[in-house]
Amino acid sequence: RSTSASEGFERITRKLFFLEKELKTFSPLGGACGTARSEPLRDVIARHGLAARKALGQHFLLDLNLAARIAAAGFAFIDAATMRAALGAFGPLADWREFAASWNDLGLDTFMADGGRYRKRRHAAFAADAAGIRRKPHQPHYQSRDYNPLNGGVQRWFPPVDATLGAGPSLSTI
Repeated sequence: RSTSASEGFERITRKLFFLEKELKTFSPLGGACGTARSEPLRDVIARHGLAARKALGQHFLLDLNLAARIAAAGFAFIDAATMRAALGAFGPLADWREFAASWNDLGLDTFMADGGRYRKRRHAAFAADAAGIRRKPHQPHYQSRDYNPLNGGVQRWFPPVDATLGAGPSLSTI
């Protein structure tokens, strides 16, 4: 069945309207906003040059220029509301508040060859195959000296990612 461009645009606009309505009721960390005002989704889309696109049977936001932005600047900033909406299209984020808070509880990286104490980390290793994703036993983070001339060549043991969060819906969705 073919549809005209205007019918396709109208269908996407309706879906974005419902997504926008849903986003307005949640803060970036997942709690109800109440009277707090969040940015309208259409403004997020315009500000970041995003487009609605259907892929893998899901409607989600995809920055079609993301690869070019990363190549040009070495990074791309995607605000919390946009990223949460994009991730939410793939699965639940029920423990998002706890997942986000866990980034405030990282262990100090004491393996910095320059003696620095400016990095904090936790570590977990996962294996993925057709049966799913499973966590591997705790192990050191290792990079060769070829890959990381400053800090490579040593087993770097960091505190593990919390087991509950590591198996939780947010990390599973990500």
